Amino acid sequence: MVIKAGAGSGKSTTLRELVKLIKKHNPQARIIVLQHNKHIAEDMIRRLAEYNFRNVDIKTAHSAGLMVCTMNGVASYNKKASKYFYIANDLVKTKKRAEYVRLFSPAGTNTKEVIEASLKKATSQLTEVANMAMITLTDYNDSKAMAEMAVKYNIDATDPIIYTDAVTVIEQGIKSFESRTVMNFSDMIAMPIMLGLKFPKYDYVLVDEGQDLNASALQLVWNFVDPQTGIVIEFGDVNQSIQAWAGALSSGMNDFKKMANARSYPLSICYRCDLAIIRLAQILVPEIEPRDNAPEGIAAVIHNDMIPSAAQPGDYVLCRTNSPLVSMAIKMIKINKRAKVKGRDIGAALDDIYQTVVDIGAPTNIAQFIGELKDYCASEILRSTEKKMSVGKVALMKDQHECMKVIAQCVLDESISKGAIAEIYSHTWVQKKIKDLFDDNISTDYVMLSSVHKSKGLEAKRVFIIEFEKMPFTFPGKTLTNEQMQQEVNIIYVAITRAMNELYFSGVGLIDMADVEGKLRGLTKHDSSAIVPFNQTDPTINPVN
Repeated sequence: MVIKAGAGSGKSTTLRELVKLIKKHNPQARIIVLQHNKHIAEDMIRRLAEYNFRNVDIKTAHSAGLMVCTMNGVASYNKKASKYFYIANDLVKTKKRAEYVRLFSPAGTNTKEVIEASLKKATSQLTEVANMAMITLTDYNDSKAMAEMAVKYNIDATDPIIYTDAVTVIEQGIKSFESRTVMNFSDMIAMPIMLGLKFPKYDYVLVDEGQDLNASALQLVWNFVDPQTGIVIEFGDVNQSIQAWAGALSSGMNDFKKMANARSYPLSICYRCDLAIIRLAQILVPEIEPRDNAPEGIAAVIHNDMIPSAAQPGDYVLCRTNSPLVSMAIKMIKINKRAKVKGRDIGAALDDIYQTVVDIGAPTNIAQFIGELKDYCASEILRSTEKKMSVGKVALMKDQHECMKVIAQCVLDESISKGAIAEIYSHTWVQKKIKDLFDDNISTDYVMLSSVHKSKGLEAKRVFIIEFEKMPFTFPGKTLTNEQMQQEVNIIYVAITRAMNELYFSGVGLIDMADVEGKLRGLTKHDSSAIVPFNQTDPTINPVN
């Protein structure tokens, strides 16, 4: 069956009670629960510990895949997230160095630093293509299929050589996996499927956040089901599907329903949000319902300049892109308010840009670094035009550049305010600022600033949504497909439903809540709006016993 679990509807509680109910009626039942992330899985393990259930495995898709690998005796104990980067790096810099230098280095440039930076970029492209091909189960021997995959997921792979050499990278990755040398997270979910490994079988397979499964994870689910006794129950919400960019199947829940011949049931009462917030969410998703006796709550418009002083530790500030979050966090820190931006991976990407700028320009102080950063950003935009990069990739690149500019300017401002001479202020302070600013730990000791994507599954009593005028996010010169527009509307719905008691909107052109409501109603008129009518009785499918 499919449980259509709306935002704040008590999905985790329902999953937990379902395990207890199954065990009450069938103590010997073999159960596996596939949770969305490690934090949620650990919480369920802790909450069920007192019952001491046997034959119950609670895992993420990755840890479940690792379990399969270990059972088949092919798992490596040397786990490196950067495995395919090292394989690609060896291919680019050792075996095909001259070819990649010719393709990726700017014409007429032959300095060591520029060439190294270009080869690093080529390695990054090759790594991204290989990893995405695996988790989406794309036929990596089919160059056309690989090119289509790159376009769909906005991967910056602009030359056919990338698709050809990705075959070599993936095959070397398979070889290192089978020889127990090294594995990464993509291997954990893809290799059991790609290599046809033997799976343990369960009577009940319970799946969390089904709308975010990629092709490898979906196949993992099916391989765990006992063909004779197995029952699959998937919890998810198509209105919260926002991970298509990372390989999630946008049609995954519908595909699952057809594959399982499943019936659908609603879990539509929201126990998280107060009435004022629910009313906004209902404009996009009418089936979401408030809990009995829910307080009125607050939904209001706030001026952007008021947020740094208004936001308090424990509050969330959400945005569609990251650079406004960095700017807002820095403003808060300047008034001695503790703030963090969620996403160490974002910090790692910015650190890569920092290292590239330093390698190319060799700046000796912060002022020089800012000048070199400006030149680097301009050259990257020019390269994006020459290489005809996807609009999604260009948008991401610009967002990263803007983050770096904000951080570098902050360091320069600090040097001036402290009486330092800008010309001798070390550019390495930029790197320290990046490290201090980004974190993944959720703490009520900080104001947590987060992209909407990274806020999924979280909640706060008070939430601020900034730059609301830029949602849905659109790309210059490009009309979004229905699937892309659906994802963007879902992002707005997810952002709204993170708030428990108070929700504030900030953005250009927002005067009062009538502006917010009008914009939301306009979105429901689109063919790909978030509204997906629920049909409790479907005569075309058979009920499960």
